[in-house]
Amino acid sequence: MRVLKNISITILSLVIIVSSAGNIKKQTETILETKKINSELEEEIEILKEKNRILERKIELATSSGFMEQQARDMLGMGTNEDYWLVLPPEEKHAQTVSFGKEEITKKNWWQRLREWFTR
Repeated sequence: MRVLKNISITILSLVIIVSSAGNIKKQTETILETKKINSELEEEIEILKEKNRILERKIELATSSGFMEQQARDMLGMGTNEDYWLVLPPEEKHAQTVSFGKEEITKKNWWQRLREWFTR
């Protein structure tokens, strides 16, 4: 009986030791993998921080008045020394009247409607 008890305790101890060793191995692999992922993420964070610094500088430039004036000159062709401003006479209103029974509707050309919309 004593021999059987010693054998069962030995087998149980071996099973516990083997399963503990397997768990330790898995935990070690998991820790190494997470360290690798953390280092990759830290590198990506540094890259994103640098991109953020560049974008902040671009925002500062884009919101400065000098940059906005330069963009207006470049893109809209405004404000250069070679500009000539034309003073045009006021446009005559050419409205067409269309009657539908009792109602009269005044049609305006698109230029007049646009000018009225902006000058309201």
